[in-house]
Order: sequence, then structure tokens, then C-alpha cells
Amino acid sequence: MEYSKPKDIIFNRKVVDKLTEIVSQPYVLKGFFSKDDIAYINQQKENGIPVDKLGKVSNWKYDKNTEFKNWLEKKLQSTLDRSFTMHGGNYFQTNVPFFVHTDTGKNEVEGMVPYKNVVVPLTQSTTNHPCYTVLFKQRWFGEATMFWKGPLFKTAKSNYNHKLEDYSMLESYTGKEIDINEYKKFVTHLPYNNLYGLSIDRVYEWNIGDIIVFDCTQLHSSNDFTSKGTAIPKFALSYFCRLDNE
Repeated sequence: MEYSKPKDIIFNRKVVDKLTEIVSQPYVLKGFFSKDDIAYINQQKENGIPVDKLGKVSNWKYDKNTEFKNWLEKKLQSTLDRSFTMHGGNYFQTNVPFFVHTDTGKNEVEGMVPYKNVVVPLTQSTTNHPCYTVLFKQRWFGEATMFWKGPLFKTAKSNYNHKLEDYSMLESYTGKEIDINEYKKFVTHLPYNNLYGLSIDRVYEWNIGDIIVFDCTQLHSSNDFTSKGTAIPKFALSYFCRLDNE
């Protein structure tokens, strides 16, 4: 899979201006879902449609499960300020930590403005199995992308996202190495040089019942949840939306 050039996959000026306008800070809502809600969410995975993925990641799409999708969106309306429409999301289970990426879609609807990512942890973080979502200060106003720099990723493939090694067009690109202490604490599954120009914004621990909400444009990754030697996979539900009627 060839690397993309940033200028070829960045959104048009109108969309970029709107994305800049709606930038907001990430947040966690504690106890957003009740135990009964979580039981229902877990149950609905069985009605999802499996998706072929590369590597050790399993996905189940739920967008065709209208009853569940409507239930989820009704819940999310209480915390998302703007009118929105789903443009992606799935149940995901992985034995390997995710790399740095964005979930901004690929302009499936011409002129679409990506809005929010919502992560619903279905795995509880523990001392021996620390599970976090790592958010970076950098933002990407372009199509869904994996940020892969360095020799490890020369032959790496993504089944959907673009592949980018030139980070210079990122908003808040630092042009410096990432803080070594933060690197050692959270993202040792990534080569150190892969994170050049990036800086960590916030790190949210996974607690069942909480939701993690952030802009689709914000770079993010998993922590190295394998650092304690555990073989337990991470399991969660994601929801991606765009602004409605944009």
C-alpha cells in the first residue's frame, strides 16, 4: 500500500473551515450507560455483521440494526450539541494495540463534515490489563488516515484508511520528538520515531459504563495494553458521526 500525499487527501477549504469552527475539547461522561444498557449493548453484538480486517482485529458492523442504532443515537443526543448523522462505527475486538489514526471518513457524502467519535468501553481497565484511549494534540482535516512513519510501516497495509508519513500538515505539528516519559508510560507499542511531531493531549482510562467523546479530526491511538504481558483482548463499541445536512 503506497503512502498518500497530504494535499491529495485533505478536505476542501469549505469543509476545513467548518472543521476548524467546531473544534472542541474531548471529554468523558462517567456512568453514561447503566448496567442494563451495557448488557443490551453487549447482546446486540450478536446481531452485527462481521467485517474482514487485516491482522488481529475483529469488527462487527451494527448500522443495519435499525432498532439498536436508533436507541444508541437517542442516548447520544443528550451529549452531542449539534445535529448529527452516523457515518461509521462498529464493535471492535483486538489483541494488538491500535496505531495513531483518525476516523474522519472518506467523503462518502460529498462535502460531509466529520463531527464526533464516541468510544464505549466494553472492557474494564485493571492494573494487570491497563486499557486507555490516547488522544494527541494534533488534528488532521482530511480523510481517514493511519499515521505511519518509519521502516516498520513501509510494507504495512490498511484495509480502509490512507497511509501518511508526512505529518507536516497536521494542526499543532511540533517538529519535535514526543516526550520520552509519556512515550514509555503509554505508547511503547509504537516506534519512537513514528511519533515525531506529535504530543499527547489526554489519556482516558477505560471504565465500563463511561463514554469517551472527541472530535473525529483528533489523532488518537490505543495505549500499549500488552505491556503487562496480558493476552486479554480489548473490546468496545465505536460510533462516528458527521454533521447533519452539511
